[in-house]
Amino acid sequence: KRFMDDFGMSEDDAVTITDSRYLADYFEEVAGHLGNPKAASNIVLSEVLRVLNEKSIDIRQFPVSSQKVSDLVKLKEDDKINSSAMQEIFNALLDEPGKEPGDLAKEMNLIQVSDSSSLEPVVDKIIEEHPDEVQRYKDGKKQLMGFFVGQAMKATKGKANPKLVNKLITEKLND
Repeated sequence: KRFMDDFGMSEDDAVTITDSRYLADYFEEVAGHLGNPKAASNIVLSEVLRVLNEKSIDIRQFPVSSQKVSDLVKLKEDDKINSSAMQEIFNALLDEPGKEPGDLAKEMNLIQVSDSSSLEPVVDKIIEEHPDEVQRYKDGKKQLMGFFVGQAMKATKGKANPKLVNKLITEKLND
């Protein structure tokens, strides 16, 4: 009941997390470091529980500290990494729990490109290389935005921040 009230959790999520006092403590630590109970419950309920179940272990044997899990989620919240990168880094942390998530993100080359100056040339090139799609977009086929964003993601090997790419393309096509 307290987890539903304090953290805005569904009854199912609260029951799952409070099934073990140690898991509940771990969750509260992650939520405390993050200041975002929803994001904390998402990672604990998905990734952490997946590993506990796969390895048939208790949270007390889980190798990654609550601080490192919250640092990882923070990278995602700050748009430094995307969801798939978060998963990859989480899996790497299981093998190397002593490492920092930010260091792993750099080592694994998973930091998302979030500055306009690096992405603008990519966007300009895509617009230049696809004049037919640009015309169709301007004629009202707004669903082509996904095509343009996809081309940018391909060009940056998935590293571009898709929200920023979308914004840049929209600005350039609506001029």
